[in-house]
Amino acid sequence: MNNMKKLGKLSLGLALAVGIIGSSSAQMQAVNSAEYSLFSNSLDELISAKEQIDKAAVNAKTSQLPKMFVIKSMVYSRLYENRNQEVLKPYATKAGYTSGDAMLQFINSAAPKKADIVETAKGEMGKTFIAVLNESGELWESKDFNTIGTYYQLLLPLYDNLDTATLSLLRNNKIERPFIVDRLVYCALNNKDKNAGMQLIKDLVAKGNTSPSLVEALSNNYLLNGDTLTAEKTVREAVDKSGNAQEYFQLLMNFYIKTRQEVKLMTDVSKQIELDPSNSNLYYTRGYLNELSNNGKKAIEDYKKAVEIDPANFNANFNLGLMIMKVEGKELYEKKAAATGAKKKLVEEEIKMTFGNAKKYLEVALSNTEYSLSDQVNICKGLKTACLEMLDNDCAKRYADLQKSLEEELAAGGK
Repeated sequence: MNNMKKLGKLSLGLALAVGIIGSSSAQMQAVNSAEYSLFSNSLDELISAKEQIDKAAVNAKTSQLPKMFVIKSMVYSRLYENRNQEVLKPYATKAGYTSGDAMLQFINSAAPKKADIVETAKGEMGKTFIAVLNESGELWESKDFNTIGTYYQLLLPLYDNLDTATLSLLRNNKIERPFIVDRLVYCALNNKDKNAGMQLIKDLVAKGNTSPSLVEALSNNYLLNGDTLTAEKTVREAVDKSGNAQEYFQLLMNFYIKTRQEVKLMTDVSKQIELDPSNSNLYYTRGYLNELSNNGKKAIEDYKKAVEIDPANFNANFNLGLMIMKVEGKELYEKKAAATGAKKKLVEEEIKMTFGNAKKYLEVALSNTEYSLSDQVNICKGLKTACLEMLDNDCAKRYADLQKSLEEELAAGGK
């Protein structure tokens, strides 16, 4: 064993902030010995520090001391950092979690805390957080979401006690509080004990946590239990509290679509458009709502606005093309039936132009390779119809052939 082998550094480079905290009490000997051993910067002494702090952790006189929690957290975070050293592998199992748990016990401890140990804890908080986070990441492939969830339950209170510099460092790595909440919600939803998972979600809400995934999970639970009113209230309150933030408003739209109450959305969507007038999807949504309400002309107006803002809004192009044929095409055929002579010829040319316009939007929709085969078949049907109305038989045949090919692929089990 190489007694002078140096300890490794944490990957994110958080500074070590350790201060010797003196104590003359005999029962503090194990805690102080563990602390002193950390300064030797050797693997042997790190093992010694672990043995000493483990003794202190089960000693009735030291097990609840704030200093013991901090030193234990420090020892185990170093074990995690150096877990790949062969000599430390037997000692590093769940070292990250143990470090986080010890630091959380320090945070929650009601015992008097000396200023120097508080400062040491502040300096170590980031190191502990990273150890817990990284160790949890190593478990994702196992899909043991019950265990992974326990890590994220540690990460939330640790995050709330991080200093500004560490928060900035994490933010640069796209790790913020909502990220932790969402991961915890995911673990709760995949918990083998569904009741325990849902209780965890309720506890998160009760403690003031919020995120779109958390709100959606809670709302879905109420729906599952037949309480549609509370499910709706849960989502709507979240939308109001967020100031109609888009990610929460999307939950409201999803809720009403899921519960087949789309018509309730009209006022909300119009209000949201006032707040975010450059959002193509909002116009598409209002167009869809108008379509459901048999207000075809207003639906066309909204779909056109959606496409004007975002020409690649495939859903808006799809619906717009079909609605032009359905609404404007119908009106023109009624107009043609009442016309005679030259006026009838003019209407026929107008029909060609209108269906040519519809064809343009449907061709944009067909360029979306992510549409299902059944959607592509429906677009081809619309395009074939448009071509026939334009008296373009070659065009109609081309889309008829494509439609047949897609239907054969669908029949063969394609999606």
